[in-house]
Amino acid sequence: MCSAEKTAPVPSKGRGRWAPLKKLEKNPKFHRAFSQLGDNWNVKPEVMKQLEQFTCLIYGESRESSVDVVRAKLLHKMVGQDDKLTAKSKVDLARLPPCYDALKPHVQRVNHRVALYKRSDESILEKLNPYDEEQYG
Repeated sequence: MCSAEKTAPVPSKGRGRWAPLKKLEKNPKFHRAFSQLGDNWNVKPEVMKQLEQFTCLIYGESRESSVDVVRAKLLHKMVGQDDKLTAKSKVDLARLPPCYDALKPHVQRVNHRVALYKRSDESILEKLNPYDEEQYG
C-alpha cells in the first residue's frame, strides 16, 4: 500500500471516487475548511463542523449537518421505517456514512498528514503523534 492510500476514499453511492470532488467544486462554502486542514496540528471545531456537513452532502443529505442523523435516516430507508434491523436484513453498511466518533479521528489523521506536507520544507520538523491527544493540548 502506498502512502496515498492510507486514508481510504469515502464511498459515494456508486458514482466513482470523483463524485465528492465534484460536489466540493459545486459548493465553494467548503473550500475554506479544506484549505485550513494542516494549518494547525489540531482540527479547529468550526473546520470539523464544516467537514461533517460536507460528509452529509456527499451522502445526499445537504440539509443535514450531523452524520449521525444522516446515518440513521439512510438506515431507516434501507430497512424500512417500521422494520427492525436483523441479521437477515439486506443492508449494505458500507453505504452509510461514518458515525461522528469514526469521522473525527479520520479527519484528525488526514489533518496530521496534510500538516506534515505543509511543513515539508522546514529543516526541523516537530512531528506529533496523531493518536496522542495529550500533546495537542
